[in-house]
Amino acid sequence: MTDIRIYQIDLDRDNDGVAFEPYETLARYQGSPDVNPALYDKVFDGAVDASDIEDIYRIFNAEKPEGYEGRSLSVSDVVEIAKSDDIKPGFYYCDSIGFKPVLFDAEYAKSLGFTGKSAIAPRHVRVINEVFSPTKKDIDYAKMVFEAIRIGKEQGKGAVSLLGKMIDKPIVERARQTLEAAKQLGLAGDYDE
Repeated sequence: MTDIRIYQIDLDRDNDGVAFEPYETLARYQGSPDVNPALYDKVFDGAVDASDIEDIYRIFNAEKPEGYEGRSLSVSDVVEIAKSDDIKPGFYYCDSIGFKPVLFDAEYAKSLGFTGKSAIAPRHVRVINEVFSPTKKDIDYAKMVFEAIRIGKEQGKGAVSLLGKMIDKPIVERARQTLEAAKQLGLAGDYDE
């Protein structure tokens, strides 16, 4: 079995029109040859019976495993091989012919709670900034956290939940960090906690 994740471009965030484009055209469309993780959403995380990356392509176009929420595997999609006995772990861009290994780890670092990343080349700075800047969705969620806390306090509650999940100290701290970053970048509007 091979543990994989599949990422596909959210077409609403694809302002440069790189969805479904071959790797060689990225620099022309977005000004950088780097795959921009900020455009992508994870559409699959699981194990498949694949001995090479072409097996993965076949599986996600012909069989569509349970839990797969994306389109057919297409050009511009990224496949992450997390663990495999047969395929070298890494990130692979689905190109017009075959797959190309690519750097795609800033989004993963963000998901672990990191707030930045070192760059070894100036061309990486734009992508890193895009990934680590809070999105509208992040900002809206952070505002919802503080609104739920405010309402809970008004109602005299000692604990509150949001979207069916308990709001605990790490969630509040992440929301605070998100709003602080958004304010510094001028993205939070006139919101105060």
